[in-house]
Amino acid sequence: MKCNEVHVEVTRFIPFSPNMEPQQPSAPCDRRQSVQQLWQRFDRANLLAWYPGLKKRAKKHSVSRGYKLHSSDGDVFPMKQARQAAASMDLSKYRSVLLLGTSVARAFGLKFGLKGKLLEVKKRDSTRLVTFPHPSGVSHFWNDKENRRKALKVLKAEMKSMEKF
Repeated sequence: MKCNEVHVEVTRFIPFSPNMEPQQPSAPCDRRQSVQQLWQRFDRANLLAWYPGLKKRAKKHSVSRGYKLHSSDGDVFPMKQARQAAASMDLSKYRSVLLLGTSVARAFGLKFGLKGKLLEVKKRDSTRLVTFPHPSGVSHFWNDKENRRKALKVLKAEMKSMEKF
């Protein structure tokens, strides 16, 4: 498989560098590949070229009130600019695109209810779009072993489907 035929990973604001270690779930299921090989094999892009900052901390998430799940409420996500950026991206050259986070998926026009449809494949012309929870600590999805198992299963199936393309 050639790099531009395989996948683009669209994230929010995480800066990418070949020297940076990928965070789960960004690393594909084939652990035999080095990090450098993965950076060379897969395209990746930030949806926005700038960082709008952290969300203001909600009072209900105050440590003084006993909240212990995470230390941030996430990032501000300017949806209007994100939708414009998503509309300008040509995804047609990719077999599969992994969207990291429901806000990114919404920017690409995918719909999510209260529980969402994470890990579900959506088709846009000949490109498959798969939304994974954002890999930040704000998403509690990755804390559950069963969720990680499901995500790995979906990622393996997606990579297998790319080989058949």
